[in-house]
Amino acid sequence: MTPSSIRRLARTLYLSALALISLPGNGPAQERIDLPGEDRPLEAEVQEVYSVGSITGEEWETLARVVAVSFDEKGNLYVLDPLSYRVLVVGPEGGFVRNLGRRGGGPGEFELPYALSVTRSGEVRVFDLRKRGFTLFNSDGSLKTTVPHSQYGDPR
Repeated sequence: MTPSSIRRLARTLYLSALALISLPGNGPAQERIDLPGEDRPLEAEVQEVYSVGSITGEEWETLARVVAVSFDEKGNLYVLDPLSYRVLVVGPEGGFVRNLGRRGGGPGEFELPYALSVTRSGEVRVFDLRKRGFTLFNSDGSLKTTVPHSQYGDPR
């Protein structure tokens, strides 16, 4: 079956179920809605605010591999670059604010950073696969704490 024939079949089954539900004695009456014959693409408008990263730029602009990004409520962009063992923080205008972390096994250092989350207030949480735990930074970039992850369960 092709994707369009699957969609038509699903639509037919859905409309048939609605018709059965709307029969007297089978539940509340449903309003009939005529669906368009074909899917319609959604339109989106993308506006570039600024771009980050450069091959020939300053050292802070050089990114090896971006695996996660997030914003805080002030508009700062946080970029997790595990091959550089850091979280790059970029201000709302696109300028360098600071780096968080570096390679190593100590507090505030990364061995295999994997995931990033940032709270609205700017607390940064980085999950490190090799350390099997989280490194938390305060909104000012200072180290808050490290939290080991339980050996059971999925860290995501």
